[in-house]
Amino acid sequence: MDENPRRKFGKSVIVFRLIYDHERPECQFHDYDNYEINTVVDAVAFYLLPSDGPMYLAHYYLTVPGEADGTEVYLVPWEDYPRFLVALKAGEIGVPKIKTDP
Repeated sequence: MDENPRRKFGKSVIVFRLIYDHERPECQFHDYDNYEINTVVDAVAFYLLPSDGPMYLAHYYLTVPGEADGTEVYLVPWEDYPRFLVALKAGEIGVPKIKTDP
């Protein structure tokens, strides 16, 4: 393991929450494998993780409708991931999404 003091996280999950303007056509949504996501993963891993390999970093992606386009990125310690998902679903984390259900 690298001895760089900046790298504090152990096994983690990187969460990308892609928010698209609810008026944007779905055909204009980006795929999760785009270049921008890889760039963010590389930067986060360089500064905060020993590696971005699968033994240190899992990925989770979701897309939600919102008032405007945007991206939220979270680095969550592996053991906190279940609580993080509950809080995200409850709207306690991040920009509120548009309710699309009647």
